Amino acid sequence: MANNYNQLRAMLAISKASFLAILRNPSAVAFSFGFPLVFILVFGFIGGGPPSVSFALARRADTANYVIRNLLQDPLVRLSSHTDTATIRQDLTRGRIGAILSLDSTPSAIPGMKEQYTVRLLTSSAAADKYPILRLALAREFEYAVEAGAPKQYLPIVIDELPQLPGRAYSTIDFILPGMLGSRC
Repeated sequence: MANNYNQLRAMLAISKASFLAILRNPSAVAFSFGFPLVFILVFGFIGGGPPSVSFALARRADTANYVIRNLLQDPLVRLSSHTDTATIRQDLTRGRIGAILSLDSTPSAIPGMKEQYTVRLLTSSAAADKYPILRLALAREFEYAVEAGAPKQYLPIVIDELPQLPGRAYSTIDFILPGMLGSRC
């Protein structure tokens, strides 16, 4: 009695034989299953987490302020540990920090309002990738402050962006060359 040829059964038989041949070869098992698994685990733990940006305060005493205190709780931002003005400015022009923040208060011209807070941001062209992250964190903080019913003296907040400092100018070769060198190894 002649059996009909079944494509599915033939494919399964070939697949089973190939899989058993791989399992009988230890180096094939290591490079087919173990090696990719190790790569996934190693590269999965590198650089995990959201992007974050450092910023500096023009006056360290501003950390006691309601706005800055809440901003520091945001996982996107962290306060630079430097207190020296020259070092902070150098970090800014090299792109190590996103901006220098200063929080100033001015008496309100409107009767009944206490003070108006102005956040002044000084950034450089070298921090072009970090500055938007800091702006996002500030915008979120101000939105949360309004929603959470912040004290009335903190509600009229203005962001004042100062002119950018010149920083290190990046060119296309700065991004292409490391990639080309890395692919040659």
